[in-house]
Amino acid sequence: MAVLFSIFYVLIFSIANRKKLTANITEGITLLLSISLIYWTIDAGFTNFYNLFIVLLWIFVAIFSFRSFRNAFTSIELTSNKRIGLSVWSSVIILCFSVDNIIRVFSNDALELISTADQILYVGLEYFLLGISALYIVNNFLLLINFFPNKSEKYSETLKTARENHLGRFSNQQVAPIYSIICVVYSVSLFAINFYYLEIPRLTMIWLVIFTFPILLHFLMKLQIIKNVVN
Repeated sequence: MAVLFSIFYVLIFSIANRKKLTANITEGITLLLSISLIYWTIDAGFTNFYNLFIVLLWIFVAIFSFRSFRNAFTSIELTSNKRIGLSVWSSVIILCFSVDNIIRVFSNDALELISTADQILYVGLEYFLLGISALYIVNNFLLLINFFPNKSEKYSETLKTARENHLGRFSNQQVAPIYSIICVVYSVSLFAINFYYLEIPRLTMIWLVIFTFPILLHFLMKLQIIKNVVN
């Protein structure tokens, strides 16, 4: 009961502070999210290509992931439509992760049955990620649902507001190709190591990569490694 109350409080807090909690999105973040989704899809077992649903799922993922790769590695102009498309794609990915995280948390055994230290640590980490997921799921759900018709106003006005919300959170600054290369090498390496050797829960690894990648970039910039390559 306490867990449900905590989640409800987080959801209300998220709605009240939506603008403060909605992080800016860049080409690099969209690229990282696309790679994470590909890993998530493979690790979740969606590899039976005799299943029509799975085939359609991979086509959908491939098309939008290709767009994020193309924008991250080229100097194609970030037009308003491209920024909106990438922003919506990022929202869809985060929603997938968030919903999966919530399902995993509530499928765990009852807390009173958990006894060992590693189980306590694991469940604690799951609920910590659930809190983060709650923030993301509310913000991104609202960004997506804004595209649906609203009875209180004309759809043209609704669509205009939804477009402005996505444009406002997506940066129009293009990332240098070196950042994209580092993103691919770093994320793919960690995901491959985890898939074949470590077997850390996929969502834990995904959030770990997402959280640590900016730290890695900051560290490389401090050492002026990236700066020297770009120059």
